[in-house]
Amino acid sequence: MSLKKWIPLAASLVASSTLGVDTFRIQDLGTLSATPSDGVRAASINNRGHVHGENDKSVPGGGMLQWRSFRWDGEDLHEIFPLKSGSTWVGGLNDRDQCVGKFSAGGGTRMHGYVWDEGPLVEYDIGDRNFSHLMDVNAGGICAGTYLSNEVWQFVYRYHAFAMNPGGQWVDLGTLGGYESYGRAINDRNHVVGHTRDAANHYLGYLWTYGGGMIDLGHLGGIYCDPEDLDNLDRIVGASADESGDRRPFLWEDGEMRELGTLGGLTGRAKSINDHGVIVGTSHDASDAKRGTLWEAGGIHDLNHLVVDGDAWEITGAAEINELGEIAGTGLLKGVQRAYKLTPILEASRVAGFQPGFAGMENRFFGLGFTPHAQVDLYYGLNAGATELSCGESLDISAARRFAAIQADAGGRIELTADLPAQAKGRTVLFQAVERVTCRVGELRTQGIH
Repeated sequence: MSLKKWIPLAASLVASSTLGVDTFRIQDLGTLSATPSDGVRAASINNRGHVHGENDKSVPGGGMLQWRSFRWDGEDLHEIFPLKSGSTWVGGLNDRDQCVGKFSAGGGTRMHGYVWDEGPLVEYDIGDRNFSHLMDVNAGGICAGTYLSNEVWQFVYRYHAFAMNPGGQWVDLGTLGGYESYGRAINDRNHVVGHTRDAANHYLGYLWTYGGGMIDLGHLGGIYCDPEDLDNLDRIVGASADESGDRRPFLWEDGEMRELGTLGGLTGRAKSINDHGVIVGTSHDASDAKRGTLWEAGGIHDLNHLVVDGDAWEITGAAEINELGEIAGTGLLKGVQRAYKLTPILEASRVAGFQPGFAGMENRFFGLGFTPHAQVDLYYGLNAGATELSCGESLDISAARRFAAIQADAGGRIELTADLPAQAKGRTVLFQAVERVTCRVGELRTQGIH
């Protein structure tokens, strides 16, 4: 089935920031379980600061363990129930608060993909073999994942990657000559990454694009590559084996793969990259302890050292970072596995720019770090410089123009929806926010619109 009718051909955005490395406050997301020792894990975070995760749930009376995925809305956990009995597992989350994953559909190994946005989940049974897992969903509602195909190798049906539009039309992404492939992540250009096998049974990472199919990402010297995420510039992160066979974190960009480095240990895995080039994941330190890790501007940072109120925590991994620098992940809180959210400690407000940043279509604009309920004016311009405000402060933008006014919510966040005009394509735009009463000027954000 062709994707041409429903996948828009869109270019990526380019974003940059002149900010230094953030420090953070940590927040425990809580638990759905009545058993305190049951584990909780975070998988993704969107630009609203909402988190998609998964909770172990011990069954009263000592029955079989269940798993339940959830969405955390900044205050409460919302449990995602299967259509009948059983479990739900995580996939991804987009800025519309749509969650995707898989759930037990009855009959032993029957697993079907789901899309959930309040209410009952919507079931997607991909293929003929009663197994599908939606792993990620982008701003347009297009999903990527894995299903059990009709291909047989050594008398066993094999998994294949797929992409699916909101109407349920889907396409098998194929392989690089081998018997299986897995879909891991999709960006707003509808490009997919994951891993596959070639005819020699090598474990390869791929980038799939409409019209271009799959390309092999290469490796760091060994025969193993497992991508985890990609941004809208098609920069890809994950883990790849080096010549010694150790799995090292990598960044792939413009056809070249380079190692990101670790905190002193032999192994690591980059899990997420945002459009500002900030990467998070996991690496081992010199004592072989697993640590949540941030890579930014060539530096490697242990997240445990960037959290100001984390004495009770051991941050063992980071799952995803959004465009505002908020991070979701999993760690140990007083020895018990818990999901967390990290919020950057800001001296000035921060905006994400337009998301996904494509001209000629509807976009969302996000920000955080404002005074609760403050009236906020949003400015833009095309060049750095200075624009004097009537209150005596100055913007860092030449000939800045106000394009919107909005009130921050009780948490100091803003969100608005706007049609980004087609004329903006190819422009590099600078953004800054100002609180009207206090004249508090926010951070400068630069974004390339495509």
